[in-house]
Amino acid sequence: MEATRTALLTAGIEVGPVFHPGPDGPIEGLDPERRSYFSRATFRAAAPEDRHLCHLRPHDGQP
Repeated sequence: MEATRTALLTAGIEVGPVFHPGPDGPIEGLDPERRSYFSRATFRAAAPEDRHLCHLRPHDGQP
């Protein structure tokens, strides 16, 4: 997640901080359990709307 965020920043793409959902709203930083789709960062793409970068856990062979 951080490596991809850094690569986007290096390419000149505006990227917000990494965050994850908490009981009272977003919390800065990666999801402590590293669950897929819980850690996010907003970035501005060529289209006028914002996009989200999401963390995916590596597939471990489990269903």
